[in-house]
Amino acid sequence: MGQYKGRKENAVESMKIEAEAKVVGGYPTIIIKKSILQEIKEKLHTDIIKIKMHNHIETTYYWSLQNIDRAANITFRGLKPGKYTLEIEPYDKYRFIKEFNNLIREKHNIRLWIEKEKLILHKSEKLLITDKWTFEKEHGGAIHIIAE
Repeated sequence: MGQYKGRKENAVESMKIEAEAKVVGGYPTIIIKKSILQEIKEKLHTDIIKIKMHNHIETTYYWSLQNIDRAANITFRGLKPGKYTLEIEPYDKYRFIKEFNNLIREKHNIRLWIEKEKLILHKSEKLLITDKWTFEKEHGGAIHIIAE
Protein backbone atom coordinates (compact mmCIF):
# COMPACT_ATOMS: atom_id res chain seq x y z
CA MET A 1 0.00 0.00 0.00
CA GLY A 2 0.96 3.64 -0.24
CA GLN A 3 2.47 5.85 2.40
CA TYR A 4 -0.84 7.40 3.36
CA LYS A 5 -4.53 6.96 2.91
CA GLY A 6 -7.00 9.81 2.78
CA ARG A 7 -10.00 10.02 5.04
CA LYS A 8 -12.16 13.03 4.27
CA GLU A 9 -14.46 14.16 7.05
CA ASN A 10 -16.02 17.28 5.61
CA ALA A 11 -15.06 18.33 2.09
CA VAL A 12 -15.47 22.01 2.92
CA GLU A 13 -14.10 22.35 6.44
CA SER A 14 -11.16 19.96 6.75
CA MET A 15 -9.37 16.88 5.46
CA LYS A 16 -7.51 14.21 7.38
CA ILE A 17 -4.67 12.12 6.04
CA GLU A 18 -3.29 9.11 7.87
CA ALA A 19 0.42 8.79 7.08
CA GLU A 20 3.27 6.48 7.96
CA ALA A 21 6.70 8.13 8.33
CA LYS A 22 8.90 6.22 5.87
CA VAL A 23 12.69 6.36 5.89
CA VAL A 24 13.98 8.51 3.00
CA GLY A 25 17.68 9.37 2.87
CA GLY A 26 18.15 8.00 6.38
CA TYR A 27 15.38 10.11 7.98
CA PRO A 28 11.75 9.25 8.75
CA THR A 29 9.81 11.43 6.30
CA ILE A 30 6.25 12.19 5.23
CA ILE A 31 5.71 13.59 1.74
CA ILE A 32 2.46 15.19 0.58
CA LYS A 33 2.58 15.01 -3.21
CA LYS A 34 1.58 17.78 -5.61
CA SER A 35 -1.53 15.91 -6.78
CA ILE A 36 -2.82 15.75 -3.20
CA LEU A 37 -2.02 19.45 -2.66
CA GLN A 38 -4.01 20.33 -5.78
CA GLU A 39 -6.92 18.21 -4.52
CA ILE A 40 -6.74 19.97 -1.14
CA LYS A 41 -6.81 23.39 -2.83
CA GLU A 42 -9.83 22.43 -4.95
CA LYS A 43 -11.82 20.82 -2.13
CA LEU A 44 -11.08 23.41 0.56
CA HIS A 45 -11.20 26.45 -1.77
CA THR A 46 -8.30 28.22 -0.11
CA ASP A 47 -4.83 29.61 -0.80
CA ILE A 48 -3.44 29.05 2.71
CA ILE A 49 -3.81 25.85 4.70
CA LYS A 50 -3.17 24.97 8.31
CA ILE A 51 -1.67 21.52 8.83
CA LYS A 52 -1.88 19.99 12.30
CA MET A 53 0.37 16.95 12.58
CA HIS A 54 -0.57 14.57 15.39
CA ASN A 55 1.60 11.78 16.78
CA HIS A 56 3.02 11.87 20.29
CA ILE A 57 2.84 15.69 20.10
CA GLU A 58 0.84 18.14 17.98
CA THR A 59 2.71 20.45 15.64
CA THR A 60 1.08 23.12 13.47
CA TYR A 61 2.32 24.33 10.09
CA TYR A 62 0.93 26.92 7.66
CA TRP A 63 1.37 26.47 3.92
CA SER A 64 0.56 28.65 0.94
CA LEU A 65 -1.05 26.96 -2.06
CA GLN A 66 -0.99 30.10 -4.22
CA ASN A 67 1.87 28.90 -6.45
CA ILE A 68 1.09 25.20 -6.23
CA ASP A 69 1.87 24.77 -9.95
CA ARG A 70 5.55 25.44 -9.20
CA ALA A 71 5.73 23.37 -6.01
CA ALA A 72 6.52 19.68 -6.20
CA ASN A 73 5.36 18.55 -2.76
CA ILE A 74 5.53 19.22 0.99
CA THR A 75 8.14 17.20 2.86
CA PHE A 76 8.22 16.74 6.65
CA ARG A 77 11.64 15.34 7.58
CA GLY A 78 13.38 14.17 10.72
CA LEU A 79 10.21 12.78 12.27
CA LYS A 80 10.00 9.97 14.77
CA PRO A 81 9.03 6.68 13.12
CA GLY A 82 5.35 5.80 13.33
CA LYS A 83 1.89 6.77 12.19
CA TYR A 84 0.77 10.38 11.95
CA THR A 85 -2.55 12.07 11.41
CA LEU A 86 -2.40 15.24 9.34
CA GLU A 87 -5.46 17.45 9.83
CA ILE A 88 -5.64 19.98 7.01
CA GLU A 89 -8.02 22.94 7.09
CA PRO A 90 -8.40 26.19 5.17
CA TYR A 91 -6.81 29.19 6.83
CA ASP A 92 -7.84 32.75 6.12
CA LYS A 93 -7.85 36.19 7.72
CA TYR A 94 -11.00 35.44 9.72
CA ARG A 95 -9.53 32.28 11.28
CA PHE A 96 -6.28 34.14 11.95
CA ILE A 97 -8.11 36.93 13.78
CA LYS A 98 -10.18 34.44 15.78
CA GLU A 99 -7.02 32.63 16.92
CA PHE A 100 -5.26 35.93 17.63
CA ASN A 101 -8.13 37.18 19.78
CA ASN A 102 -8.28 33.89 21.71
CA LEU A 103 -4.53 33.88 22.39
CA ILE A 104 -4.12 37.55 23.27
CA ARG A 105 -7.19 38.16 25.44
CA GLU A 106 -5.64 36.56 28.53
CA LYS A 107 -2.67 38.95 28.53
CA HIS A 108 -3.88 42.15 26.87
CA ASN A 109 -7.07 44.12 26.43
CA ILE A 110 -6.90 44.03 22.61
CA ARG A 111 -9.42 42.78 20.08
CA LEU A 112 -9.29 42.66 16.27
CA TRP A 113 -12.09 42.20 13.78
CA ILE A 114 -12.98 42.89 10.16
CA GLU A 115 -16.00 44.85 9.09
CA LYS A 116 -16.66 45.73 5.43
CA GLU A 117 -13.00 44.93 4.59
CA LYS A 118 -11.79 47.40 7.22
CA LEU A 119 -9.50 46.14 9.96
CA ILE A 120 -10.60 47.35 13.39
CA LEU A 121 -8.47 47.27 16.52
CA HIS A 122 -10.02 47.89 19.92
CA LYS A 123 -7.42 48.56 22.61
CA SER A 124 -8.53 49.76 26.02
CA GLU A 125 -10.71 52.77 25.19
CA LYS A 126 -9.30 53.39 21.69
CA LEU A 127 -10.77 52.23 18.41
CA LEU A 128 -8.42 52.22 15.40
CA ILE A 129 -9.76 51.57 11.89
CA THR A 130 -7.90 51.16 8.60
CA ASP A 131 -8.61 49.90 5.11
CA LYS A 132 -4.88 49.79 4.30
CA TRP A 133 -3.95 46.32 5.49
CA THR A 134 -2.92 42.93 4.14
CA PHE A 135 -3.05 39.34 5.33
CA GLU A 136 -0.19 37.20 4.06
CA LYS A 137 2.08 34.26 4.69
CA GLU A 138 5.84 34.74 4.62
CA HIS A 139 8.17 32.25 2.99
CA GLY A 140 9.45 31.12 6.40
CA GLY A 141 5.98 30.14 7.57
CA ALA A 142 4.84 33.15 9.59
CA ILE A 143 1.37 34.50 8.92
CA HIS A 144 0.70 38.11 9.72
CA ILE A 145 -1.44 41.15 9.18
CA ILE A 146 0.31 44.35 8.14
CA ALA A 147 -1.68 47.52 8.70
CA GLU A 148 -1.09 51.25 8.25
